[in-house]
Amino acid sequence: MVGAALVAKARGRGHRTIARDLDRPPTTVRRWLRRVRGPHVEWLRRRGIDHASRLDPAVFTDVAVQPTELGDALAALAAAVRAYRRRFTRAAEAWPLIGAFTGGRLLLPSPTG
Repeated sequence: MVGAALVAKARGRGHRTIARDLDRPPTTVRRWLRRVRGPHVEWLRRRGIDHASRLDPAVFTDVAVQPTELGDALAALAAAVRAYRRRFTRAAEAWPLIGAFTGGRLLLPSPTG
């Protein structure tokens, strides 16, 4: 659910529209999106690049620059997923792999704990 929200945000959708489409409260979606901003987006992009580079550097030949930093980060993480699948010839689910690549830190921890 969080991943779908992030993809929609990267495509320019607002939190209310995303919430409606995912049948989630707007406050929940807004909280998710606020936890993926600033330096954390660059950290996510780096994680994707690092994992993809180690697994299959050729995967970057078809990665397009995205219009947003979040889009670039998600594209890098998607490249890491493709690299994993190529290297290990497995049809692994994308979001669990992304969770592993990010050490469970797709979202920054909530400031309230």
